Amino acid sequence: MNPDIKTYYDNLAAEYDKDRFDNSYGQYIHTQEIEILNSFFINRKDERVLDLACGTGRLTHYATDGLDVSPNMIAEAKQKHPNKVFSIASADQQPFNTKSFDVVYSFHAFMHFDQVFTERVFQEVYRVLKPGGVFIFDIPSRARRDLINYKSKNWHGSQGFTAHDIKQLFGDQFIIKRSVGIAMFPIHRLPIWSRSFLRKIDSLLCRTPLNEYASYNVFFLIKK
Repeated sequence: MNPDIKTYYDNLAAEYDKDRFDNSYGQYIHTQEIEILNSFFINRKDERVLDLACGTGRLTHYATDGLDVSPNMIAEAKQKHPNKVFSIASADQQPFNTKSFDVVYSFHAFMHFDQVFTERVFQEVYRVLKPGGVFIFDIPSRARRDLINYKSKNWHGSQGFTAHDIKQLFGDQFIIKRSVGIAMFPIHRLPIWSRSFLRKIDSLLCRTPLNEYASYNVFFLIKK
């Protein structure tokens, strides 16, 4: 993993939640993520669940365990969730036994990784998941990026995938169960007063076949 990622998030940890999600843009994304995870976890109980690259623990309430490479982000997460089990480690070197988890989920992480590191992380997720376990992760939509000719300037949000990419790279390990989108509309261009209303329409569109053109895609994979 690029060491700049760890340094960046170590330095940002204390202000991360306020900087990224204490505004209408961040809440737009956060609310859609919560809707997606709520619908998945509503009938799942008594499972061991890992929040991979958990950051400050913004979404760790669904998990039993959290892992992040940044000690400062983990410190913030522990304050939110004192009863969860946290580990400081790289996503490609997870300190868990093989077949430990029923579910692994990860948000706002894979967009920062290059393909080589991503493949190592997938190998680890495959290892720690039980047979038939579920892997949920988000990634910027490469289809949308190709459509608008977006090019990242550095590692921050540099990687995007399509469903075809996942099948090509990881089809021998995982089956794509389904996918949904996040942020179909260009949020940063919407008037602040309109975002709450338009988010509901956005969420509906993100559950149609158009979801591959949302800003992010959330994939639900099943371990073979």
